[in-house]
Amino acid sequence: MDFRKPTIAVIGHKNSGKTTVVEIAIKELIKKGYRIATAKHAHKRDFSIDTAGKDTWRHSVAGADPVAIVSEKEIALLIKNREGSFSLDFLSQLMQRADVIILEGFSSVFLSDDHVGKIFCIRNLQEYDAYKKVSKGEIIAFCSHSFIYGYQHTQILVLEEPYQILTKRILDFVEKEFDIGNKDPE
Repeated sequence: MDFRKPTIAVIGHKNSGKTTVVEIAIKELIKKGYRIATAKHAHKRDFSIDTAGKDTWRHSVAGADPVAIVSEKEIALLIKNREGSFSLDFLSQLMQRADVIILEGFSSVFLSDDHVGKIFCIRNLQEYDAYKKVSKGEIIAFCSHSFIYGYQHTQILVLEEPYQILTKRILDFVEKEFDIGNKDPE
């Protein structure tokens, strides 16, 4: 059986509401009993959470992969991406305990992935039109911090409480993906 975890990519430009949408999705899915894992895309090309010269960096330079940083309250696992490309399958394997994966950012990776549901956070009509034109696969919703004139309210959800329409669309997508993933091949 080829089972993929339901995966949602929340895509948009800086300050468009992505983190707000991720928080809404996490809280609602947890209420329904799902275990959630998230990944945030760091846009800076040479970004590293590791610091040159520090012990974990030295472990990695010596050849260790992965390297874990452990404290009383948390564990961080550093895995070097030596191939230079992102793989959803690899991330899914790392996040085995999760039922659903929510990605923040990653627009260059997931716009054309048919298996990833997309929530677009937009600031204007141009962004709406651009994302609608290039996106493949299921679009869960378009969201904005404020009402965007020119489109009906039902097409672009305004990010203000209550979030009933957005959370219903998220839950519908996740439940549909579980139904698809759990069907036996005929």
